[in-house]
Amino acid sequence: MIDGTKPWFAAAALAVVPLFERGYSPSEGVERALAAAHPQGQQALETAEFQFDLMDGLPRDAQIAWLDSVVDQYDTIGPQIGQIIAAWRKGDAEALGRLMTADMKDDPRLVETLLTRRNATWAKWIEARLKQPGTVFVAVGAGHLAGKGSVQDDLARDGITVTRVQ
Repeated sequence: MIDGTKPWFAAAALAVVPLFERGYSPSEGVERALAAAHPQGQQALETAEFQFDLMDGLPRDAQIAWLDSVVDQYDTIGPQIGQIIAAWRKGDAEALGRLMTADMKDDPRLVETLLTRRNATWAKWIEARLKQPGTVFVAVGAGHLAGKGSVQDDLARDGITVTRVQ
């Protein structure tokens, strides 16, 4: 089914199969809940097209390394999601950051492209938005909120205090 696709697409597609096998469904994800809660007032930090372009812009060898990593770790992806959810529920940012980047750790280009650079851009947007009147709620994927180079790390470096709400 993925023959003829680019390596980044194959990696992304294969990585979600174990999640579907364990009953996780995008229709029950946080994005749908947020859209239902505020159907008129959402503004995306990025488009899906932008995200696809990021992955497509990775050097071919980085895409292949990512795919190799997903294949090598395929049997651990399902059990790992349980660890990710447990770390998220406890607010254990360090464990969450480590778990969320486990399949990228062998290639810093993946971390830089898919996490660090995007986090810095989002942090700048958040900083600018905080200077405007009113209240803003920002939701990003859990992998962007933990560890060195996270959105919170970037905000803290610029003197903005972030508090986790349970």
